[in-house]
Amino acid sequence: MADKSSILHTVRVLWSRAALWRLVLLSAILSLLLFMFFPPVTNIHPLKPPPVIAEATYTPAPAENSTPPSPLPSSQPQTANLSLATPNDIANDAIRKETGLDTALLGRLYEGSVKVNGFDVPLPGKHWIILANMAANGPVVAGRTLLLGRVEHKNLVEVLQVFAIRPKIKDQASPFLSEQAVNFKGLFKSEEFNTLKPSMGWVIYDLSTSSWDKWGDHNFKMSNLVRAAVGDMIAKGISYPQNFITVEFMIADKAGYLEVIYYFNPEVKHTLISTISGNPDTKLEPANLDNYPEKVAYIKRIKLWGDSFWLRLKTVFATGL
Repeated sequence: MADKSSILHTVRVLWSRAALWRLVLLSAILSLLLFMFFPPVTNIHPLKPPPVIAEATYTPAPAENSTPPSPLPSSQPQTANLSLATPNDIANDAIRKETGLDTALLGRLYEGSVKVNGFDVPLPGKHWIILANMAANGPVVAGRTLLLGRVEHKNLVEVLQVFAIRPKIKDQASPFLSEQAVNFKGLFKSEEFNTLKPSMGWVIYDLSTSSWDKWGDHNFKMSNLVRAAVGDMIAKGISYPQNFITVEFMIADKAGYLEVIYYFNPEVKHTLISTISGNPDTKLEPANLDNYPEKVAYIKRIKLWGDSFWLRLKTVFATGL
């Protein structure tokens, strides 16, 4: 009892002396009464039960004469020999082996024939490359001149030069060969040169290439076509012989003029003509030709080739007009 009376005494003393204590006590009593008589209301929605899904059943049809699948045969690892070389690669390798030069350096290759100013000029052999190509324009004629070559192991073995022009005004070209061509002294002249004013013919002569060595000297008089061709060969590392055996075909008409020159390297074997033995430095002239029987035989073989080719070229000229 003494304890309870002391507690009440303490409360009365605090009530009478501590205003802040009275305020806290009254606030606590008031909050308790408000909570008891006015509890908080919360809007709680009950969860709806999940929809009822009808049960589904599946009965598989009985399999007829069903047999269990046989196991797959075990595959043994196999090795495949893959070759990355394409037909182009094989062809390029063959050309590189033949010419000694990469195909990218050679450029486009020609075979069969090449068309120059409307004339389809035949090409003996394969893998001809263009060494120089220029327009040929004059006061009354216009055309194109072209120089091609065949290379074996970085050596120039054959050359083809074509000069094809047509008159700017119809039928204004000369129907005859020039006096220079008629009076040219070579190793052989075709029978057409026996006429007074020949309009066609072909000759064989020996051509020295010593002047080609001066291609870089622009004060030295040289054909621009040959100068450009020699410069191209030097840049590509192609060598050329000291002389060529040259066969020149010429056809003139009022409708145009065609000149086709083949240069054969006498130091190598060609598909149509074999090599010349003996001293290649000796310039072949009619006066000394009989002193070299092997060269006489060589010229005879060229004449046989020229006779057959001359017939083809006359057809080419007539077709191209």
